[in-house]
Amino acid sequence: MSPFRRTTLPTRVLATLLLSSVALAACAGAPESDASAAAASDHYPVTVENCGVQITYDAAPSRAVSIFQGATEVMLSLGLQDHMIGTTGLDDAVADRWKEPYDAIDVLGDGALSREELLKHESDFAYASYISAFDADKAGDRDELKDLGVASYVSESSCIERKDQTPASFDKIWKEVGDIATIFDAEKAARSYIADEKKRIADISAEQAGEGLTVFWYDSETKSPYTGAGTGAPQLIIETVGATNAFADVKGTWDYVPWEDVVDADPDVIVLADAEWSTAKEKIDFLRKDPALSRLTAVRSGAFVTLPFSETTPGVRVVDGAQHMSEQLEALDLDR
Repeated sequence: MSPFRRTTLPTRVLATLLLSSVALAACAGAPESDASAAAASDHYPVTVENCGVQITYDAAPSRAVSIFQGATEVMLSLGLQDHMIGTTGLDDAVADRWKEPYDAIDVLGDGALSREELLKHESDFAYASYISAFDADKAGDRDELKDLGVASYVSESSCIERKDQTPASFDKIWKEVGDIATIFDAEKAARSYIADEKKRIADISAEQAGEGLTVFWYDSETKSPYTGAGTGAPQLIIETVGATNAFADVKGTWDYVPWEDVVDADPDVIVLADAEWSTAKEKIDFLRKDPALSRLTAVRSGAFVTLPFSETTPGVRVVDGAQHMSEQLEALDLDR
């Protein structure tokens, strides 16, 4: 039985349910797991509204799938690996502190899953970092998934168009962590985790390692650079370390800017997002070989900060990104 309440099934989905009925029946006689026992607490029912979809849970999901790294690491930060049957879509590497539980979870794919795959794995909860996971050619409409017995959650930062987003904040990250904790009856773990992270943020902010420095955040692309703009995780990290974003006035979370504007800004520091599809080394090589960009102050002085891509998107790794940026700025020992 699904751990959340759903509406009467529309006729168009009954055939899909019948395909998985045999597999579900095979599991009916299995002994109750620790996760199932925990789900029977008086914490339930709870209702969570997320990105316009409201779901009432009568128990904690026991067959959760995390789609993309951000969602995976929120689950692991709360110790919810026993509720997970699989994960997909790493951007780089899971943080060392979560590597052991992550290694014990099945990897179901490299990216978003189709609706058929979610049903095949008998998932009762799909948690994605990006709303694209629920495109029509992937898992599909979230309300329809709910009718099929699969609850879902999307990172709040991905709910609306980037141009319309309010600025990223740690409070938004803590809300997401809190929502997941509510769904899984893990509020105690959430309170402990958030308290520890808030202390880290206070310590990083107190250092102000970026004070007096202008930063160009270089994510990817060479024709026109894709940069961290005024409302995304890069802006939050830059503000936390006390630096100034050269493109803070660009609306949205990320955007393309002309190289001429980068030259005009002549940043003191260039932050490089390190990802498989656009490595930090590739970007440094490009900057050093370009006749105009090689004359930038940051390029001439080698003032580069490198962060894993997973630390540059809204989620529980943003604090890591701020800490690592602060440490690398201190090591650069630049003139202010």
